[in-house]
Amino acid sequence: MLTLDIQSILNFIPNEISWQDIVQFEKLDDRVTIANDLCANIIGVNEGTIEWCPNENPPEHLEKLV
Repeated sequence: MLTLDIQSILNFIPNEISWQDIVQFEKLDDRVTIANDLCANIIGVNEGTIEWCPNENPPEHLEKLV
């Protein structure tokens, strides 16, 4: 059985995800809006992908959580 803890997830956040890999894709617009309200422009929507665009280097803890 595969189990992941939150720290493991936060240590490996992909910069780009294909639309086909998004769970509950029909809720994507709402999720992107909420994420970008919390951290301005954190999620970029491209043709066929979404992109994580943290504003800080290294990303702040809130940016990782969003």
